Amino acid sequence: MIVVSDTTPINYLVLINETEILQKLFGKVILPESVWKELNDLGSPDEVLDWVENLPAWVEIRTAKVIDQTLNLDRGEQEAISLAKELNADLLLIDDRKARNIAIERGFNIAGTINILEIAHKRNLLDINIAFKALQETNFRISPNLLQKILDRN
Repeated sequence: MIVVSDTTPINYLVLINETEILQKLFGKVILPESVWKELNDLGSPDEVLDWVENLPAWVEIRTAKVIDQTLNLDRGEQEAISLAKELNADLLLIDDRKARNIAIERGFNIAGTINILEIAHKRNLLDINIAFKALQETNFRISPNLLQKILDRN
């Protein structure tokens, strides 16, 4: 399975100490070079910088041959969508609503941080209540109503 990720799912999974679920779910995850650079930015939390410095073997950094700069998105999202197209990815991990909509319009299967946590919970890889509590301690934005709906169905 070819999985390409944008910055935010990786960032938040690092912050809640759940990145290993990516390997368990997908085997390998490909990060566009610009996403790696965003994660490695000096403004990133220390946990993220440490993770990038000690990148797991199941993470591969790739550069898209052509980046669709007509997409009105940040560089990481542009390259994630472009690389997913280039690699004919099975799944694109992306949280930004505008980027998600563009990816869906272009025919990609997508999953965001919440989707990843739900899938991991259904496969007994984590307790979703604990994961969501940890996620709420970060700056991740989710409406309380949506959060409750997700918890109710899990």
